[in-house]
Amino acid sequence: MAPKRTTMSTTDQETINATSVTNAQLQAMIDQGVTAALAVRDALRSTNGDDSHNSGTCKTLMKMMTDKYYPRNEIKKLEMELWDLKVKGTDLESYTQRYQELALLYGRTFSEESDKIEKYIGGLSDMIHGSVVTSKPKTMQEAVEIATELMDRKIRTFAERETASKRKSTENTNNANNQRGTGLGQKTTCYECGVQGHFKRECPKLKNNNNHGNQGGRNNAPARVYVVGRAGTDPDVNVVTGTILLNNRYASVLFDTGADKSFVSTTFSTQINITPSTLDHCYDVELANGRIIGLNTILRGCMINLLNHPFNINLMPVELGSFDAIIGMDWLEKYQSVIVCAEKIVRILWGNETLIIHGDGSNQGNAT
Repeated sequence: MAPKRTTMSTTDQETINATSVTNAQLQAMIDQGVTAALAVRDALRSTNGDDSHNSGTCKTLMKMMTDKYYPRNEIKKLEMELWDLKVKGTDLESYTQRYQELALLYGRTFSEESDKIEKYIGGLSDMIHGSVVTSKPKTMQEAVEIATELMDRKIRTFAERETASKRKSTENTNNANNQRGTGLGQKTTCYECGVQGHFKRECPKLKNNNNHGNQGGRNNAPARVYVVGRAGTDPDVNVVTGTILLNNRYASVLFDTGADKSFVSTTFSTQINITPSTLDHCYDVELANGRIIGLNTILRGCMINLLNHPFNINLMPVELGSFDAIIGMDWLEKYQSVIVCAEKIVRILWGNETLIIHGDGSNQGNAT
């Protein structure tokens, strides 16, 4: 029997031909899809009876475009980029712009506005993340505004500190040059103790401190008390002052990110019924007046009361002029505390809640 002849239908032929599409044909298809999507948008807008966007036509349009023209593998790549997106350095602007682009493409990923806000905050850098979280923004716009303000403030602070550091370095160089440039008939003066007859590097006081810290092979560990005695009057430093309970006694304290360690005045320490412990090394502490002293004792297990919540703190006795205690970075980092200078408050994590400590000059007065 002769082989049966078959004919290819027009539909089959079109299917085969459709597998090979030129760029021009693809562009025509895209244009056709855009036209259709815009027609849907206009129809929905007409249904509203006005030109408002309350019908969600923008989201509908974006969904139609992504569903029809974005390859699945490309969609997955962009979704992964969205979930891995983080702020690089201090470039918050680029992060915000890219996040909003991706969030617009994949709006279905966020069922609620709060989910979108949470993901945005999750990509912020550590330097502002905690402050934005505690601000509890209600909208994306509010979250972006808060993050932008905090980042701008951080950048200004970095610039100011760098300028201050360069200025101090220049002053130190000038002082050294002045000492080296002492001419015939002039008496050298020590910038450490003020006594004439030797330079600062030869000061017996510094040598005694160094010898004391190095006994038994111990090395000095540098610490710094930043602008002690002037912090309360300088609006540019990252500090908050107030009055709190320290071992059940009211104490004038300074929360200071410029201090590496936490300190208590030698006068106030006599009121704390704790025996000082001797450290196995000596800390060289630079005071606000530039004087360097050696410390090797600490009061362990002191207690501060903040909003009726007890916190342990270790304090090193030191001569302080204006404050009874300085709470430095060792304690602030331990409790993930954030100082908001503009509001004169300190935010402290306590379990699942955040304590807000109002300092001197805040809207609510003294520390509470």
